[in-house]
Amino acid sequence: MKFACAASHEAETGKAVEECARRIQEAGLAPDLLLVFVTANHVEEDFAPHLADLRQRTGAKKLLGCTGQGLIGGGSEHEEPPAMTVWAASLPGAALHTFHWTQEQLEAARPGEFLKGRLPALAGGGRSVFIVLGEPYTFDTERLAKEVDAAYPGAPALGGNASGGNGPGTQPLFLEEEVYREGLVGVALAGGFEFRTVVSQGCRPIGRHLVITKAEGNVIFELGGRPTLAVLKEILDALSEQDQRRVRHGLHVGRVINESQATFKQGDFLIRNPLGIDPDSGALAVGDLFRKGQTIQFHVRDAEAAAEDLRGMLGSFAKDLGGRKVEGGFLFSCNGRGQRLFGTPDHDSGLVRDALGNFPLAGFFAAGEVGPVGGRNFLHGFTSSLGFFLEEKPAHA
Repeated sequence: MKFACAASHEAETGKAVEECARRIQEAGLAPDLLLVFVTANHVEEDFAPHLADLRQRTGAKKLLGCTGQGLIGGGSEHEEPPAMTVWAASLPGAALHTFHWTQEQLEAARPGEFLKGRLPALAGGGRSVFIVLGEPYTFDTERLAKEVDAAYPGAPALGGNASGGNGPGTQPLFLEEEVYREGLVGVALAGGFEFRTVVSQGCRPIGRHLVITKAEGNVIFELGGRPTLAVLKEILDALSEQDQRRVRHGLHVGRVINESQATFKQGDFLIRNPLGIDPDSGALAVGDLFRKGQTIQFHVRDAEAAAEDLRGMLGSFAKDLGGRKVEGGFLFSCNGRGQRLFGTPDHDSGLVRDALGNFPLAGFFAAGEVGPVGGRNFLHGFTSSLGFFLEEKPAHA
């Protein structure tokens, strides 16, 4: 395996393409895959010829990409246009299958059967990896994440929704030499590599684990036989004044993903946003579906909690590697993170570099990030979703 990444701040698209392609060429690899991310200024005119130029200059077999409000690559986070990043990978022995799907195709299939027969070249299982980029106004990326779970249990899906536009058709997707204004593009990879993921939802748990005793749809009426609002007030009263202030601006609900576990810790919860409280009934509406018997825990999110969560998860991941190196990777970060949250440039990519070293890393600031939690794939918000290609194990290992 071999990876490379390039970035350009050239305002003229042709010059940006030339600069990025030259740097990929200088890395001396024949790319099986190019990921191309651009800010919106580069797609004000027809971008397809530039995709063809990139493939011709680099010799890339497959190409995938989209627009981003901000970009990641070349060792930095580029939060102001103009910007272009290009990530290249040579993956000997891997099978790659690219695709473009529409919402109409997705809706025509029965739930859990959309991918049936669509990717016959993949062997399935945990060695398959999906990189998916959705157009948020025209495609249900959350549903696609569930379809990957149904067809390829254990296979991670990484990516996110394109951003940087102001409505349908203004944040296009790229596949090979085509530009699409709707749907979802992606690539499925199988075999020939080892791939790991880290998904930081940027929250810290508060209070205790709670069992739902009454729920309907997305509304939680009771926790432990008591009105949800009464339980929440009790938890808030026990917090420090600083945490109480944080909760007023960043309260979230974490739902345990795998109820069969004996204990639950940070990272075992799927984080979702509260939508509203009914003071009369004490019920809480949340952006998820719930049922009686599920376990939840309230969480708080702010810059400090987000930094602490990502730093801790990367530190644990680095220890688990046992000295093995990361060769290349992706970082798909929420467009609500970056400098607007942390007040400093290159925050998430800097934490990656501190924990894992310097390697070709690319991605963009998304309008919803895709990544696995608890062995299942979800569409998240305010999250950093990361994927890493690991160096091959020594022959004697």
